[in-house]
Amino acid sequence: MTVWLAVHCPHCQSTDVKKHGTSSNGKRRYRCLNLDCPYATFSQTIDYPGRRPEVKQQIIEMTLNGSGVRDIARVLHVSTATVIQELKKNPQLQRVNQELLSQLQLDQVEVVVKQAQTVDEPGVEESELDVPMLDCMRLKAMSNFL
Repeated sequence: MTVWLAVHCPHCQSTDVKKHGTSSNGKRRYRCLNLDCPYATFSQTIDYPGRRPEVKQQIIEMTLNGSGVRDIARVLHVSTATVIQELKKNPQLQRVNQELLSQLQLDQVEVVVKQAQTVDEPGVEESELDVPMLDCMRLKAMSNFL
């Protein structure tokens, strides 16, 4: 018994396609015969997770929930470049809170920019997380000499 599946172009939804060989990883490629289609060839399976629409949506949702670029990349198994590229495409995301910015008056805003001080100066404390991280880095460096 033979089962026929209709192949649709993912870009223009046309069924006017023909086989176009295989990719380097052995996946079947197709050519869209629709002249108005912006893409010539395509594959039915998406290998890289960063190209899937649900992963792209998760990138936006995780960003809105406060996750960082590297966290998102690690969890979704995509590169940081993919995360940044997807965030740049989304017009909903803005770096500045526009609502707060419109309510502020210039005489209420004070900006202070200071150069980072060394830890030896009075009033500057070392972060609690820096000490264990430095110890861990020293142990890794010393393990190379053992």
